[in-house]
Amino acid sequence: MIYVALGANIAGPAGPPEATIAAALKRIAQRGGLALERASRMYRTEPQHVRAQPWFLNQVAAFQPVDNATTTPEDVLNVLQAVEMELGRDRSWEIRFGPRALDLDLLLFDQVRMQTPRLTLPHPRMRDRAFVLVPLLDIAPELVLPDGTRLSEALAGLQYRVHNDVIRQ
Repeated sequence: MIYVALGANIAGPAGPPEATIAAALKRIAQRGGLALERASRMYRTEPQHVRAQPWFLNQVAAFQPVDNATTTPEDVLNVLQAVEMELGRDRSWEIRFGPRALDLDLLLFDQVRMQTPRLTLPHPRMRDRAFVLVPLLDIAPELVLPDGTRLSEALAGLQYRVHNDVIRQ
């Protein structure tokens, strides 16, 4: 299973963050030869690091290659970066952790562990982020991370609160 985190907090070419995330799910599937298996509900999350910006909408989705297609983590990363650009992400002016029309992160690719100049799997900061782990738990409650840690155990190590669709960390 391929897990992708989606987030946005400003409008892009597809419209407000909700519409942008919905468009991203469709484009990832179309461009990547992937089938959307499951998607978490959307959560509103307070910004971290750069606080003076709109709250984010975050979601995690699970994809599978279509028709046993051979897909590599690098293939998926290329698709994610292309979809980000199509839907308004412009890294040339972006502030790190600042507002963005779309942020797509490859969290997990099956149980692959890898580190290259472009890609680290599992995502190196996913275990620190309730806005990633909470929606991931929605769609994969029994997930065991490549290091053998249960997803629920990783989440138990974080300080966070969830109320309805709001995550605070």
